[in-house]
Amino acid sequence: MQDRNGELAAALAAARAENDALRAQLATVQAPDPVLAAERVARAQAEAAAAAKTAFLANMSHEIRTPLNGILGIVQLLCEGDVPRHIRDDLDTVRHSAESLLELLNDILDFSKIEVGKLTLEAVDFELVRTVEDVIELLADAARKKGLDLFCTFAPATPERLRGDPARLRQVLTNLVGNAIKFTASGEVVVRIGTRAGADGVVVVCGEVIDTGIGMSVEQVGRLFQPFTQADSSTSRKYGGTGLGLAICRQLCRLMGGDITVRSEPAVGSTFQFELALQHVTGMVPAEWMQGPLANRRLLVVEPNARLRSALVEQALGFEMQAHGVDSCERATVELLAAAARGERYDVVLVDAGSAWETVQEFLGWVRTSAPLARLRLLLGLPLHLRGELAGAVVGTGGGFDAVLNKPYRREQLHRRLVEVLGPARPAVPAESRVASPPASPKRVLVAEDSPINQRVALRTLERLGFTADLAVDGREAIAKATAGGYDLVLMDCQMPELDGYAATAQIRASGGALSRLPIVAMTADAMSGTRERCLQAGMNDYVTKPVRLADLRRILERWA
Repeated sequence: MQDRNGELAAALAAARAENDALRAQLATVQAPDPVLAAERVARAQAEAAAAAKTAFLANMSHEIRTPLNGILGIVQLLCEGDVPRHIRDDLDTVRHSAESLLELLNDILDFSKIEVGKLTLEAVDFELVRTVEDVIELLADAARKKGLDLFCTFAPATPERLRGDPARLRQVLTNLVGNAIKFTASGEVVVRIGTRAGADGVVVVCGEVIDTGIGMSVEQVGRLFQPFTQADSSTSRKYGGTGLGLAICRQLCRLMGGDITVRSEPAVGSTFQFELALQHVTGMVPAEWMQGPLANRRLLVVEPNARLRSALVEQALGFEMQAHGVDSCERATVELLAAAARGERYDVVLVDAGSAWETVQEFLGWVRTSAPLARLRLLLGLPLHLRGELAGAVVGTGGGFDAVLNKPYRREQLHRRLVEVLGPARPAVPAESRVASPPASPKRVLVAEDSPINQRVALRTLERLGFTADLAVDGREAIAKATAGGYDLVLMDCQMPELDGYAATAQIRASGGALSRLPIVAMTADAMSGTRERCLQAGMNDYVTKPVRLADLRRILERWA
C-alpha cells in the first residue's frame, strides 16, 4: 500500500511538473513581444497621422478652392464681356495668379494622395488623339506669346480609342508641355505620340515632348524627379514652381504601368519620354469624320517649320492622299508649275499664314490668275494671334482662300476642311422645304449652394451660357425645389448647412418617379480621393471640382441638360 501511495505521489508530482512546464510555455507564447508591440503602436500612430493628414488636406482643399472659385468665376465672366484692353490685361493678371495658386494646391494634394496611397485611377474609354490635341490647344496661347511653334504629331497606326484615365494623361502632358514652354525662349515645342502592342490587349502609349530650350546638365537631370527639388535651386533662379510637378508625373506614369525619362543638353534643349500601359478598345469602327473623298487627291503643304511640314505630310498620307511639302511660297510656285507640266496637278495647297504675309498674298494672287491652276483649292493655316484679324478678310469669293484652318492643327479639323474644299458640293435645300424650328425654351437649372460668392458665380455663368437658374441655399431647400419639379438639372454642392448634398441627393432619389432620372451633378471643393465615388454612390450622375472652369461647366451642361 505504501508502495502504491509512493507511485501515485510520484505520478502526481510528474504531472504537476509537466503542467507547470506547459503553463510556462503557454505564458511564453502569450506574453507580448516588446518589439512586435512597439511595431503595432508605431503602425497605429502612423495610420492615425495619415488619417489626420488626409482630413486636414481635404479641409484645406475645400477652404482654398471656395474663394478661388469666386475669383476665377468672376474673372472668366468679365473677360468674356466687352472690356477695355488695359482692364482685360489686369484681369488676365488676376486669372494667371489664381490659376498658379490652384496649380500649387493641386500639386500638393496629388503628392499627398500618392504618398498615402489614396490616389486612384479611372478606367474609361477615351479618344487618345483628341485628348492630346486638347492639351496643345489649351497651351497654344502661352506658346504664341513667346513666339514658339507648338504642335503634335501622331504615328500612322495610333489607335482612335483606348481605355484608361484621360484626366491623368492630360495632367502629365500639361505639366511636360507647360514646362517645355516655360524653359524655351525661341524655337519650338513638339509632342510626338506613338504606340506599340503589349501583352494581353495592352497598348503602350509612347510619347515625347521635345523642346529647343535651355536644356540641363547631367547633374541637374539626376535630381529632376525628386520631390520639392528643381533643376535650378539657387536663390537667384529665374523660373518659379514647387518642384513637385515632375515627381508627380513620374508617379502617375508608374501607376499607369509606365515611366518617364529625359535626355537633355545645355543650350540645346530637352526631350522627355514617357510610356503608359492602356487597354485597347475592341470592336472599334472608323470615326464618321474619316469618311471622305480624299484618297489619291494631291496636297501641297507650304510650311517653313520642317518638323510641322513633315507631320502634315505624314497626316495626309494617313488620309490616303498623295502629299508633298515645301518651305516657302517661292518653292511652292516652282513645284506647282513643275507638277502641272508633268500632268500631275495638285488639288489643294495648305499655306501657313505665319510666314511673310505679303509673300502669301502675292502667292494667292498668282494662283488665282494662273490658267493651269484654275481648279486649285487653297487652305490658309491661321495662327492664333491672326484669327480675328484675317479670318473674315481672306476667305470666300473675290479671289480669296477657299477655307481657313486654325493652328495648332487638329487631325479631325484638317480632314474636315480638306473634304469641304475637295468633296462634292451638297445640293442646296429648296426654300419651300425649309421648316423653321421653333426656338427652344431655356433649360432650367437648380443651383444648391450656400456660399454667397459661389451663388453669384454660378447664376451669372449659367445665364451667360443661356440657362435659367434658381437657387437653393441648403440641402432641405434643394429637396423642396427639386420635388416641386420643372428642372432639367441640379448642380449640388456637397457641403451645405441643414443637410449636405449627399443626403439631399439620396432623399431626392428616394422620391422615385421623374426625380429618379433627374440629372444631379456634384459641384464641390473637395478634390480628395474617393469624393467622386461617394458622389456616385449617393445617386449623383457626375462630379466637377471647384473652381469650376467655364469649359468644364459647359461640357457638363451639354452632356446632362
